[in-house]
Amino acid sequence: MLFLRRLISLPLVILGLPALGLITWDLLAGPGFRVRLFGVIPLDGHEGGEILAGLSAAAVVLGVALICAVYAAAAVCGADRRRLAVVFAPLVRCLSFGVAALALLQMSIAVLAAILFCVGVLHFLPLGVLIGLVAGAFYTAEELIRAAIGLSEPAAAAVDGISVPQDAQPALWRKLHEVAAELGARPPDNLVLGLAPAFFVTGGKVSLPNKTVLHGETLYLSVAAMRLLSQRELEAVIGHELSHFAGDDTSFTLRFVPIYQRLYQALAVSHAVQGYGALSALPPRVILREAFLSFAKAERRISRAREIAADRAGAAVAGPHALIAAIRRMELCSRQWPTVVQEAIAAINEGSAPDNMCERFAALALAPEQGSDGSAVMAQPVASKQARSSDTHPTLAVRAQALGLDPGSLRSALTPDTPPADALLDQQAALEESLGALLRNGLIASGVARPPRDPNRPNYLQKKRLQRVRQAESRKRRAAESAAEQEV
Repeated sequence: MLFLRRLISLPLVILGLPALGLITWDLLAGPGFRVRLFGVIPLDGHEGGEILAGLSAAAVVLGVALICAVYAAAAVCGADRRRLAVVFAPLVRCLSFGVAALALLQMSIAVLAAILFCVGVLHFLPLGVLIGLVAGAFYTAEELIRAAIGLSEPAAAAVDGISVPQDAQPALWRKLHEVAAELGARPPDNLVLGLAPAFFVTGGKVSLPNKTVLHGETLYLSVAAMRLLSQRELEAVIGHELSHFAGDDTSFTLRFVPIYQRLYQALAVSHAVQGYGALSALPPRVILREAFLSFAKAERRISRAREIAADRAGAAVAGPHALIAAIRRMELCSRQWPTVVQEAIAAINEGSAPDNMCERFAALALAPEQGSDGSAVMAQPVASKQARSSDTHPTLAVRAQALGLDPGSLRSALTPDTPPADALLDQQAALEESLGALLRNGLIASGVARPPRDPNRPNYLQKKRLQRVRQAESRKRRAAESAAEQEV
């Protein structure tokens, strides 16, 4: 169904407005006219028709060229990550400016065709429709140009966390260097600690809540999740993540992945355009969609292969059982994080301080009904399910089988060992409190949480009244000082 939709919509959208322009030009090929729009702008029917035909032909050529470039690049790259890393970034940059130029052409065709048709055929000019069409088309072109610039210069990814230097967390950094040395990978340039239960690496720019922008390779570790993992399981997770910066995976992680994510965002921008501007946004939207879908299959195939390779790296560091146990534990326990956040929001709205979110998360994840160590849930056999076509991660059963483990025999292995991973953290209580305050401030700043107003804190009217009182007192004081000087 999707293929049929693409097959029909692609030529229809690419050729739609140019065909409209050529039809309008054909209607104006016979009788000519000369008018002055608004009594100022001279308009000649024949010259306008020729310009319209030229714009229509240019739009067709540009649209077909962009589509051919996408299909040719996808065919050449295939699922070769080296080629994707080299070809995809410059292709998307050129493509982004190409669709912006196409939007300008489509805008010009729509506006000029509307003017010529109304004046030359209908003999009147609906000013409201014309203004709406021009405004919408210019808005579309502006948004697409912004998206094109964004694709050329990927924006920093916002991450809620704290960047910790090596002297702030020496034990954790020492562990990172040990794992990196064992893998033959380079340690990350930056280490960010946060609350959200996730672990990931990125090679793009990272923006922190304190407005700091990190450059280079960044590893994110969850302090809340470290309460649930053993050090051996953490080593396996770190080995998995750092392997993305080893060998052929490095260029793919640094070049392809950030641009691929930005392409998806640009596609979302084109879908957000509404009103008259949506007409001229259709061709760029279709071209961006074709680029995304043409590389999506290869990206999913490579991403799953990368995850299996990264699993082998993590298993080489700490053993396959430790890695599968960590992944299983995170899959199960991360479901409790939304509950922790909702409880924090409720506490803020009531005017009370939320509990330590890491402690609360650990308490929910290791609830009594799961056993003191969560073994009741962890002992459940790993289900063997087929991954959805949109998933970039293989199922846990597939990952276990790739490491030579039988999913049905993992029950006894999926139990935590000692020592705990959070023992690597220096000043853990202060760190968790700082991260909790960071998350609370973010919830309040975004409007998700709204603490009650302090009755002792003056509102706007009270502030203005106090300001007027202070100004009056200041004027009286200056008048008294002036009178005193005159007496002297």
